[in-house]
Amino acid sequence: MSKTGQARVPSAEQQQQLFELIKQHRHPEKNTAIIQFSFKLGLRAQEIALLQIKEIVRLNAGGTSIYEEPPEEQIYDALENIK
Repeated sequence: MSKTGQARVPSAEQQQQLFELIKQHRHPEKNTAIIQFSFKLGLRAQEIALLQIKEIVRLNAGGTSIYEEPPEEQIYDALENIK
C-alpha cells in the first residue's frame, strides 16, 4: 500500500539541529550534501540513491573534476547557492 498525502517538512530549527548532528559523525560533507538534496531540491531517498556523480559534477576525460575544488566542495557550494 502506497502512502498518500504530503511528507512532513522539518522546521528551520529541526533542520539546523540535524546539520549540527551530522557534523559529529563520519562523512559530514557527504551527509550534508545528501540532506541538502532532499531539503532544497525535494528529492526523495530513492532519487538521491540513484544519482551518479557525473550527473552532479562535470568531469574531464580522465574522470577527475574540471574544477579546482574537490567534487564534494562543488556540490556543497552549489547547494548553498540554491534559494
